Amino acid sequence: TEPNSGEECPYLHYSVWRTTYLQKDTLVALVSVAIVNFIAVFPTILLNTLVILAVARRQRLRTKSNTLLACLASTDLLTGLVLQPIAIAVDVNRILGVGQFCVLEKLGQVALSATGFSSSSHLILISIDRYIAIKHPLRYQEIVTGRRVKRAVVLVWAITVCFITQDFVSTFILSDSGKSYSDYHSVIEVILFVIISIYTAVIVYSNFYMFFETRRQKKRLRTEQLPNEEAKRIKKDRKAANTLLFVVGALTLAYFPSIITALVTFIGVKVELRFELVLWSWLSTFYSLNSLFNPIIYCWRHSKLR
Repeated sequence: TEPNSGEECPYLHYSVWRTTYLQKDTLVALVSVAIVNFIAVFPTILLNTLVILAVARRQRLRTKSNTLLACLASTDLLTGLVLQPIAIAVDVNRILGVGQFCVLEKLGQVALSATGFSSSSHLILISIDRYIAIKHPLRYQEIVTGRRVKRAVVLVWAITVCFITQDFVSTFILSDSGKSYSDYHSVIEVILFVIISIYTAVIVYSNFYMFFETRRQKKRLRTEQLPNEEAKRIKKDRKAANTLLFVVGALTLAYFPSIITALVTFIGVKVELRFELVLWSWLSTFYSLNSLFNPIIYCWRHSKLR
């Protein structure tokens, strides 16, 4: 028996990858996903670093909206620096069948959850910022201040750190206690479900409102003779709102395969564990690619940033 063939990882909620799972079909899939991650990791790091540097070093780009975009780019940068290298290491270990996998695969899960949570939280902040800019244009500067933006970003990162901390504590302290860990994990799943539901509702509502409001304002530009300053503001807000819609659309496409897979699993379709583990590697990769698409969208839609 090989050293890791019988190793169990109770805190991963499924049996760890075994060398017996490595067959011709799974080998091809693992090599493919590792290559995709390896190709994507360098441009992901480069482009998101450039976005952050552009906003940090150019005074004219340091608006509150661009600051939030740079913060979102920082979470995408972490995806390239942390999540994708760990994913590559996990896939390479599975291909080679060397070493112990429990801690490494748990790190991959934590990195995926942390970057996903942080990215979604920053997207919430950007959605709220654009919602206020379109709904209350005259009071925007009063409502969205630099101090409030900083506090919101700090709060998001603080919650993310707490989320990571409890995950590690529950994994390496409570996992040996059996039922108590299972109960704790069930509570955390309920809390996360509530948070995800709130996030989804806020993003969907704010973006639907912005979509219909920008269409209404576009008709106003065509049919009414507006002051030059107001017309410029409407065009600027509409362009920013459309950029956000593209970002949300890219995120939706990144999560769509995971949603479909979760629904298929929920209705009881059985998949061999070796295929399931490879499938989730691909789903994680689809999510990671979103961190590459975001800076491309920024530069495509934002001429000054470009």
